[in-house]
Amino acid sequence: MKRFSYIFMLAIFALAACTDGDTDLNQLIADYDAALGNDITPMAISIDETDISEEIEVVPTEDDDPTYYNDYIENSSFTKEVTIVFDGDKATVKGTVAGVNVVIDGAHVTVNSTASSVVYNLTGTSSDGSFKIYSDNRFCIFAYGLNLTSSRGAAINSQSGKTMYFITGVNGCTLRDAQTYAATPSLEDEKATLFSEGQIVFSGMGKLNVTSQAHHAIASDDYIRFRVGTNTRLLSYAGHGVKANDGVFINGGVLNIEVLGDGSKGINSEDDVIVSGGRTTIITDGATRIAGVDTTSVAALKCDSTVTINGGELRLLTRGNGSKGINVNGNLNLTDGKLYIVNLGVNDTSKAKGIKVDGNLTMTAGHLYVFSEARYTLDVRGSTTFANGYTSRTNYLRLFELVY
Repeated sequence: MKRFSYIFMLAIFALAACTDGDTDLNQLIADYDAALGNDITPMAISIDETDISEEIEVVPTEDDDPTYYNDYIENSSFTKEVTIVFDGDKATVKGTVAGVNVVIDGAHVTVNSTASSVVYNLTGTSSDGSFKIYSDNRFCIFAYGLNLTSSRGAAINSQSGKTMYFITGVNGCTLRDAQTYAATPSLEDEKATLFSEGQIVFSGMGKLNVTSQAHHAIASDDYIRFRVGTNTRLLSYAGHGVKANDGVFINGGVLNIEVLGDGSKGINSEDDVIVSGGRTTIITDGATRIAGVDTTSVAALKCDSTVTINGGELRLLTRGNGSKGINVNGNLNLTDGKLYIVNLGVNDTSKAKGIKVDGNLTMTAGHLYVFSEARYTLDVRGSTTFANGYTSRTNYLRLFELVY
């Protein structure tokens, strides 16, 4: 109503001020639409599993990165192997390692390990199987030609607080959880199809497909890292795509996330999110979740701390009512790379926004594109700083774009 009232007033003013034939009402409407960005077709964003060309990843030494150098398996030596082959309703074990005890119940495998430097080779297919591990030390899972669906809960479940190196071989890996998690011990967490109490570091050249029917697709009570060369496809019907307590680090690779649940997030991290390379695509389709007086809106990326984009390409599409492209409690820093956000949601219990930042937004390089159907492109409660030197800037109610 406000739009048409405004157009009508413009038309009356123009007719009063001009002679007959000088004013075109259709042109006035077109000009008004252009000023708001109503004539803009947003860029297309879709799941893209094609591989990308990337520079070889530099493996840091302890001097280079004393905090995270152990995330790179090249800095460790894994010399002991246990192979587990899933075959329908059963699983078999090959190889014996001192300190590693393997218990098999049909195709459900439980490992208790006090050994170090162990690689667990997982292969085969089961629609009623799982792999669970308790380990005193860091360990590696090498999944190749693995197709595993659990009937009890998580498909892969690490109850170890140590690092899990998850390597996907060229034959790929497909994981799916159960529809209900009925067998989780009372003192344990089991929050995802692929879950770990400790850090998870993904690497390898094969494709990893993870589907969650009941909880999150991938979750860690520590942090999660995706390395260069990985190709990961996550689909979550209920929970988040990626959930981490202590951070999400995307070094590179191809990461596709689709979440369908109300109130769900593509990536949800309680600590920093750092994107340094690769191509990440996140699509959300859920609506705002309402529980009593509490509302939880959908977001492609939700971070309780700071989001930093140093490189790579991040494509975010959200269609949920009241949804957010990026929702950051702290600061959002863009130092390079490409950030594309399309929010097609409308205002519901909460407002649909392209970017919501409770702290500061700072951009020094790269490409930022934000489209919001509900006309809230940038909502920054702190300061907004764009460095000089950008080549183009577009600022409508529905579209904000800045290119360096």
